[in-house]
Amino acid sequence: MRLSFVWALALAAITSVAEARPVSPRSGGFEIGGAGFISLQDGTPKNTAGGPMLHLAVRLPASESIIVGLMGRLGVALGSKGGPTSLIALDGRWMFGDLDFVPFVSAGFGVMFRALPDEADLRSITQRPDAALPFGLGLETRLTDSVMLGFAIRYTLVLSDLDRTIGPLDASICFVFL
Repeated sequence: MRLSFVWALALAAITSVAEARPVSPRSGGFEIGGAGFISLQDGTPKNTAGGPMLHLAVRLPASESIIVGLMGRLGVALGSKGGPTSLIALDGRWMFGDLDFVPFVSAGFGVMFRALPDEADLRSITQRPDAALPFGLGLETRLTDSVMLGFAIRYTLVLSDLDRTIGPLDASICFVFL
């Protein structure tokens, strides 16, 4: 009788232990990854710039399905019109989906720094800040309870140079640590 009571107590203790639950993708965290971009400057194909970028972001929950954060990208445009390119933006995401597969829509506002020919001396390149509006679509998928893999495609409107610049358009892949 006592032995069955001990087994019943042990079984109850084992089954009552809470299982580890995956962390919600709607929680805070940070991202680190890479991106590739392409941009058409001055409206001519000969002034196409593109290259790799490092992607870093910090994010916090604002509501049940909205995440806000700060996104930074640092890269280099390759080619004859190349030079450093970076984007710093406040980013908002509307996330929908379950814990393991989370599509999202994003929009932000920030500053893009890019290398452009100096208007006074066309032989030199200057770093110019421009107001930017990045927006896009993405998807995060779970790797472990607290790590996800994210994919995104974003188009950035360069607000202060709409008549001469198309893009950049970028694709990124990153690890999301929740």
